[in-house]
Amino acid sequence: MQAQRVVGHSRHRRESGWLHGLAPEQVGLEVNSRREAGLTTLEWLLVVAAVAGLSALAVVLVQNVVGGTAESVASHSARQEAAELMVAELTQRWQAAVPTKHNVDEINRTFVSRCRQVDVLFADISLRSHPRPGRVAPGTMSGWDTDPKWLPTCEIA
Repeated sequence: MQAQRVVGHSRHRRESGWLHGLAPEQVGLEVNSRREAGLTTLEWLLVVAAVAGLSALAVVLVQNVVGGTAESVASHSARQEAAELMVAELTQRWQAAVPTKHNVDEINRTFVSRCRQVDVLFADISLRSHPRPGRVAPGTMSGWDTDPKWLPTCEIA
């Protein structure tokens, strides 16, 4: 077999396979040794970067879950307290209204409606309001009956 004449840089000689009839290994040329080492290093860098990225993502996810749970617990108790304050104020205003035999039904309807709105405003914490309309004191023309079972209230459960 006749030797090929190779013109050009060393890469061309390495890739040509034969240099004057000799294999590249026989002339002391290392075939693809740099490329393989480079790819291995690059692969390791990619693996390390991927592991680091996944670790960072896991840390962020855990922090969000823990933080979200803490906020949820804190906001639930704060919302529960807000609902209780709203119901207490509503009951106080309801009892402060002075009913007469002519407007007691209108007052009760107004405050029962407001009490039921608490369910809508605080639906996220699953509470239920229970309005209890009042009645005018027997034998009088105005004023609430002072018997606790007839005193108007708005309660939550």
